[in-house]
Amino acid sequence: MWVRDEAAFFFGPIFIHPEETEHEPTKMFYKKEVFLSNLEETCPMTCIGGKCTVSSFKDFLSCRPTEMPEENVLLCESRYIESEKQMKKFKGLKRFSLSAKVVEDEIYYFRKLIVPQKEPSPLLDKKIEELEAKFADMTDEELEDLGDDDGDGSDAHCMRQLQTQLTSDMDMLHYAPPQVWIMLLLKENHFVFVDFDSEESDAYYCQNPPTWDT
Repeated sequence: MWVRDEAAFFFGPIFIHPEETEHEPTKMFYKKEVFLSNLEETCPMTCIGGKCTVSSFKDFLSCRPTEMPEENVLLCESRYIESEKQMKKFKGLKRFSLSAKVVEDEIYYFRKLIVPQKEPSPLLDKKIEELEAKFADMTDEELEDLGDDDGDGSDAHCMRQLQTQLTSDMDMLHYAPPQVWIMLLLKENHFVFVDFDSEESDAYYCQNPPTWDT
């Protein structure tokens, strides 16, 4: 980080979303998944919009920082190599050694590992719309010719591939963990309620918890 001409800047690696990568429209991604780019960028401090937590796959399944809203907890298990246009899994995110003066984050560990859900690529809807628009302008004879064409390069084959791949991937997502509520007493008389539902684990905090009879 530095200041130049009264403007502050920072330099470092960036995380990108699935729609910022090149991939097949049939690819599935974890909800809130991001990728560590091999590129580094210089950005002004004014572009910072807030804070978030990027967790490794192992940490995302097992724990949460108690002071970070669930919608700001992201998952990363792969790098994106810009020059090769490929995603490659890695062992985990780099961990830094902090000064003893830094107060460690308060971490809540789930009683059971959560099951992360997957969703279709952001490119899928766009690809389907493009194919549907193209088919809408074709005559019945042209559609029949496409149906008889088994070539891998045809649009009809592409549409069938999209449907088959998506159906296969979605069949794997029927399992959802049972709903469980867990309450834990934290520092400064805070309570945390964790709800395991079919979507994701949401943490809710309350400053003044109810009184429990002993």
